Amino acid sequence: MSRAVLVIALLLAAGSAHAEPRIRVYADPNCVSTTLPSMEPPGPYFVYAMASLDTLAGIAGAEFRIQGLPAGWQAFATPNTAAVIALGDPFVTPGANIAFATCQTERCVLLYQIALLPTTNQTQVALEVRANAPPANPNFSCPLLVLCDDPYFTQVCVRSDGSGGGGGGNCNFCCGCPIAVQSSTWTRVKKLYR
Repeated sequence: MSRAVLVIALLLAAGSAHAEPRIRVYADPNCVSTTLPSMEPPGPYFVYAMASLDTLAGIAGAEFRIQGLPAGWQAFATPNTAAVIALGDPFVTPGANIAFATCQTERCVLLYQIALLPTTNQTQVALEVRANAPPANPNFSCPLLVLCDDPYFTQVCVRSDGSGGGGGGNCNFCCGCPIAVQSSTWTRVKKLYR
């Protein structure tokens, strides 16, 4: 029994390797800059909600919302044309869910193109990616990507540093996502073998 527990522990630890996939709002469609330009009426200004995959092989979808839109401004989010399902709006609670029919494997995957219509002058707008409120799966209270591992479609919590000059103030995995080696999770695994 102890070998089985050790093997599971090693698999869980390997699965929690510190990859840096993330969802962010970028000023360009190439995932280069999160520093948004100074904006003034009437606009529109285009920004991009993107999934930066880093170590992930590909994604089948995402779930997130965006906050930080200045009062009175309007945002029109258009989903990636490759999406077969786009539910909700990233700027309206609870948020957005987007799914693709084929695995998206680019280093940087467009989720939504966003047209911003400002009503006031702003020199620094920080749009932050957050978890849906409430999330579709209460076990994942975080912005997440869905992997292409059919039939499982594993959900993975991701970083969401935000946009703007200071990074948006959202910390690494800040949203209470389960981590494979947390004591509560590990306790549940140990109970399976007692």
